[in-house]
Amino acid sequence: MADRWNRAPFQGEASQPPRPDCSFDGLCDGSNAVGIVCIRGEDLNNDGVRSPTETDPLNPDTDGDGISDGVEVRSNYPGPIDADPVRPGSQTDPLNPDSDGDGLPDGAEDRNKNGSRDAGETDPTNPDSDGGGVDDGTEVGRGSDPLDPADDFPVVEEPVDVCGDDVCGSTEDSTTCPADCPVPDDGTGEGDGDGDGGGGLILPEPEPEPEARLLNIAGSAIYACSGTGADPAVPAALLLMVLLRRRRR
Repeated sequence: MADRWNRAPFQGEASQPPRPDCSFDGLCDGSNAVGIVCIRGEDLNNDGVRSPTETDPLNPDTDGDGISDGVEVRSNYPGPIDADPVRPGSQTDPLNPDSDGDGLPDGAEDRNKNGSRDAGETDPTNPDSDGGGVDDGTEVGRGSDPLDPADDFPVVEEPVDVCGDDVCGSTEDSTTCPADCPVPDDGTGEGDGDGDGGGGLILPEPEPEPEARLLNIAGSAIYACSGTGADPAVPAALLLMVLLRRRRR
């Protein structure tokens, strides 16, 4: 005769006792352990109905995470998330496919599904196996290594628009920016230093003004318009008259 969880025996098997672990997951179908065959148990209240807090005696992997219920109950991981504080180490939860909540199923972290963390595996009872500050699921999703804390926060080099206009590009400096491109202040007063375009413009240098020359009345006549001496087109007598009139004044 079969019990409430075990199948009815096939023809010719009537003399054989029913199996205590119908799903072969290492957990006895009922509340009692049976020797070395299985530990207690799945239907803990022995009512023949699966309660929300019980694993399924007819399903070896109740939560569908890839690790059998019996392995999860007897697992021993080093992480802080522990489904059964009574047992040594930390156990995954056979009713939760992602015991540590990092976005990776328990069976994806314990890849050989043996109930312990081996080399090259993340810890299904620790959301951040490498302790770098980013959870395992996020690292796997973006392509970084969940076992290497150094790549949890990669340094991203932002392009620098030195000219400050978002048009001149990100590699110019003050010597290559176009003439109409604002530049940060470098101490010469040609910018305001914040690189946001509020600085000065690179303008062409003004042409120097001609040097003013005064009339040398003490010596030979030198005019402002001549750098070589007296203008030969002006007679010396006319120049003398101009000088005499100035003295009378």
